[in-house]
Amino acid sequence: YRVVVDYWKNIRNSPPTEELMVEYLKVLFTLGQVSSLIPDGCKTKLVQDLSERLSQFTVDPVYVQSYIQALVKLGDSKRGLIENWARILLDDTTEVIESVVLPAALEKGDEKQNIEQEVPTPVLFDRYLFTAGEVSRICPKIVSQRLVTIIQTLISSTFTHFVLSVPNKDT
Repeated sequence: YRVVVDYWKNIRNSPPTEELMVEYLKVLFTLGQVSSLIPDGCKTKLVQDLSERLSQFTVDPVYVQSYIQALVKLGDSKRGLIENWARILLDDTTEVIESVVLPAALEKGDEKQNIEQEVPTPVLFDRYLFTAGEVSRICPKIVSQRLVTIIQTLISSTFTHFVLSVPNKDT
């Protein structure tokens, strides 16, 4: 396990390239496989590192599942540890997704509300949405009804918002 942990420490702060992301996936998979051999103190540091990376929402959606699978395996012996980082991620994603969905829903109502909030870019919004989905999949018991309702609103056929709009190539 030491070789893998040391390798992770060496590559984790390198600028992300396509080749490095493939290495990340290999290391994350291997960390999950050898997690039973890793001492608790080291596991805790790895869980903190991986969950911090996810909570910054800089991880491409393609890799979120691998991060979460590694986190689950590293925290497998401590269910509370899994629920702790999962709850934090779900709270953060709910807040951002809500900041897009709720103002758009209010604008459709009779009363126009002047809600000024920073709106995430479409790429960042995808990261929040994908992270919420992956975390919800592994910890369904901690998913709030509020998040479920927000996602239902988001996928309803009557919902539109410019963050989610695909620009017309003809214009």
